[in-house]
Amino acid sequence: MEKSSQTQSKKEGFLQKIKGWASVGGVIAIIVYSFYFTIFKTTNEVGFMGMDKVGRQVFIQSMDAYLDPNVDVDSDFFDYNILYRLVIQEPMRTVLKFDIRDENEFQASPESVDAFLASPASGILDMYQDEVMMQEEYRLTPEELKQSAKDEGVETVSDLLSGFGFERFDVYSRGSLIKSVELPKTENVGHAGG
Repeated sequence: MEKSSQTQSKKEGFLQKIKGWASVGGVIAIIVYSFYFTIFKTTNEVGFMGMDKVGRQVFIQSMDAYLDPNVDVDSDFFDYNILYRLVIQEPMRTVLKFDIRDENEFQASPESVDAFLASPASGILDMYQDEVMMQEEYRLTPEELKQSAKDEGVETVSDLLSGFGFERFDVYSRGSLIKSVELPKTENVGHAGG
């Protein structure tokens, strides 16, 4: 009897130690993840014209509504699974994707992609009628955006997309990749921790 109560007592003591170490380990893991999240993890990128991931998402949605139903406009957001987006990092929406659905309306070819990117930025800038959301708390009037583009030396659609923080432009035709273009290399301003 006495031996079994000693064994029971040892088991309880061992379980208490494990619970204690698990609690300490959990707290340490939370602290380490918090430091990672606030110091190292990039939670936002801002293009040289001042647009961040929120502004890019609004731009993508606006273009999608404007070109609907002939062209689907999207970003790289859904290229990552939900676990990656929640735990590792939310995509910065730096890839702009056009998927042309109606070939009668728009012809997709590598040459047409190059021609679009080389066309004047005014083609997009002139579409704006209302304030342009650059960041959640930062908006520009269409005139201010045009002046900013002029000040930054933005001449082509490629320059403009790069200035908004996009790094790549992909064009698809009914889901098949036609051309992927790395936009002019610019340094996005990375913000750690939001």
